[in-house]
Amino acid sequence: MDGSPNLHDWQPLSALGPAGGVEGIWEVPDLFALICSDGHERWVMKVDVFAGAPQGGTGAQSWVGEFGGVTLTPTQPARWADWGKDFYAAITYNDLPQPGRRVCLAWMNSWDDAKEIPTHPWRGAMTLPRDLGLVPDGSGWALTQTPVRELDALRDRHMALRGPRQEVEVPPGQSLDLTPSVPRSGHVAVTLTSEAGVEATLRVGGGLLTLDRPGHAEVPGFGGQHAAPRPGTAEIDLRIIFHTCSLEVFACGGRMSLTDLLLPASPITGVSLDGAFTGDLWTLRPCRPGWNDVDSAQTVGR
Repeated sequence: MDGSPNLHDWQPLSALGPAGGVEGIWEVPDLFALICSDGHERWVMKVDVFAGAPQGGTGAQSWVGEFGGVTLTPTQPARWADWGKDFYAAITYNDLPQPGRRVCLAWMNSWDDAKEIPTHPWRGAMTLPRDLGLVPDGSGWALTQTPVRELDALRDRHMALRGPRQEVEVPPGQSLDLTPSVPRSGHVAVTLTSEAGVEATLRVGGGLLTLDRPGHAEVPGFGGQHAAPRPGTAEIDLRIIFHTCSLEVFACGGRMSLTDLLLPASPITGVSLDGAFTGDLWTLRPCRPGWNDVDSAQTVGR
């Protein structure tokens, strides 16, 4: 950290690390304060790492600690901000109109694949904006991420979810918002399918949350299983946001998130759930584009 009296002349103040993930360069740091569930202010330093993330390659890590204006003193080891393959360069917003609110947005991609993603006119995407918080988890403070509440305004058609099995037909291109809950000792599998077969399977059970995604001929190493440790809460509440070529998964009040791109061989047209679960499913209305110069003939996907 450097300090300056005039934004021209800078002097070093303090340093953090090496600590946490150090296999690759660090970049995109973000230091911010959050009001914890106990009412006290604590500081978070988020740093992205170019290698060595949970699924290999790029990822984001964070520390919780104390900051007096010069030095950040971590009070617990670094933790991964997201356990998926495609979460990088997350940045939060200052001066939102709601005091105390902290929202982040990340690049939904990985430098392992970024130059190979076979889409047009762009590659990758941004994550949903996420509200951040800090909650105790028995061994310190967990940085929580949950989709911003404004997303709820896009919810449209509703369906109740109840195990042991349920199948849902999905119109091609339809975004979904699922909120299944699973008992602590229960299991659930959520499978996305297309005319070409299984396009992704999310499983919860045995202390893990895992996402299996198929490979792709044009993207070496794209397929695989991405696993995350499940927080030890009494009930496993999930929120799963599916949108054409992406899955954003939030578990246990946002204590864990997993973000992955998908490359379906064909548009996804079905969702099936198997296991002990109850919950809800909504379709999501599309947002209006924020730009006016996109050629309507251009398409995204394969």
